[in-house]
Amino acid sequence: MIILTRQVDYGVQFLKALAVQKNGKSLSVRQFSHDSTISFLFLQRIVRKLKLHGIIHSERGPSGGYVLARPDMSISLSDVIEAVEGPHGIVQCLKAGKMCERKDVCTARPTFQSVQDTMNHMFREIRIV
Repeated sequence: MIILTRQVDYGVQFLKALAVQKNGKSLSVRQFSHDSTISFLFLQRIVRKLKLHGIIHSERGPSGGYVLARPDMSISLSDVIEAVEGPHGIVQCLKAGKMCERKDVCTARPTFQSVQDTMNHMFREIRIV
């Protein structure tokens, strides 16, 4: 069974919280951490990755925090997975940039590639809101 990481889970939760902010109001990591009882430091690392990938951006000032950098309907689950986990694959040899020594003789690779392609397509179709 493929299981998404806690980072993806919390990243999606944070993005959903941003999506429901009224009038584009920003949300601080500290406030969300407090409200959701998610570790501030852990959440801060996730948020940094989301910002680095252009999914959110920060607003400075006393009421600063984070807002979505693009329309929420354009953010897919795949975007979140790529941002917080980086290249992924259902098996090690299918991770981006990985070379498999057995790729020419492995009989399982085409099956796993098909599964991964289907999952990637599905993750691209799922919107965070």
